[in-house]
Amino acid sequence: MIYDFAAKIKDIKNNKMFSMRLLEQNILEIGERMGRRLEIQVLLPDEHPIKDILVKTEVSISSMPKFHEAELEETIDTFKEYLDKLANILGGEVSKNEAFYNNSKTYGRIY
Repeated sequence: MIYDFAAKIKDIKNNKMFSMRLLEQNILEIGERMGRRLEIQVLLPDEHPIKDILVKTEVSISSMPKFHEAELEETIDTFKEYLDKLANILGGEVSKNEAFYNNSKTYGRIY
């Protein structure tokens, strides 16, 4: 089953030196240090300076009952860890009421 994960990082303070290239490099380093990589996409608003970003990923989760819940929970924890680390790098915070996962049958909040 394919799940989409999305969350917002708000109130970014380290925006004067904001560089998408540097952010992508940080995302790769986070994945290497954690030992579990997610294909993270960052969507930027048109506003400058950058105050908020949307962080997304798409993940395949097993549909087998014995594995589904454990794999989903592990992926949620991994995504939350990415969010926390990115928020720390950007000097912002994760908007916990704007973080969710879904597929065609399921919708859930990450926090």
